[in-house]
Amino acid sequence: MVIAMNTCTRRMAAVSLLLGLTACASASQPAAESAMRPQAESPASGGSFTGVGYAGPGIEPEAPKVVVKEVNPYAPVIIRATGNGAAPYTSALTPSQRKLLSMRAARLDAFRSIAEQVQGMKLVGNSSVANMVATSDGFRTYVDAYLRGVRMVSTNMLPDGTSEVVAEITLDQDFYKQYKNALEKTGSVMKAAQQNGVAGVECTEGNCGASRYESNFYVAH
Repeated sequence: MVIAMNTCTRRMAAVSLLLGLTACASASQPAAESAMRPQAESPASGGSFTGVGYAGPGIEPEAPKVVVKEVNPYAPVIIRATGNGAAPYTSALTPSQRKLLSMRAARLDAFRSIAEQVQGMKLVGNSSVANMVATSDGFRTYVDAYLRGVRMVSTNMLPDGTSEVVAEITLDQDFYKQYKNALEKTGSVMKAAQQNGVAGVECTEGNCGASRYESNFYVAH
């Protein structure tokens, strides 16, 4: 009788231990699953994990900012040109005269370069071909402009006796307005450039493009 009671007691203890272990395993399994998936479903983000990935709202890129910069249509433009000149080699001139002639030639060359950029130039060419062979090829350039407001930046005498001059002119608001008026009257860019005789500062009445100067006439103030 005593042996039977001991056996029943041992069986009841074993069953109680088994039930306790089963309860602990059941309680720890949801905690482990929740620890492995802490962000499975987030009400705040509005997304959820599906069988193939994450479904939810994406991150929209910021719209680029458009910066509008105002540009002055009459902003001054500075045109700079370099001229070179050499004095004639003759014994009739003194060294001082040869130096002055060299500087003068360099200044005129600088004026011509500025006139070509502001007013443009006329190019005339002629080529001859005989028996599929070029026999002659020549061209000429013509400059017809009236300049005012040209400033000499620097004048240098080079070791070889030549002179180098750097000149510049500023195309300001008056120049643009005058060119616009000439373009409205003629309706042609080329004709407006031909009639636009003055570049630079304001000119006097009756001499602002009204008179046309030829034979490469230049004036500097």
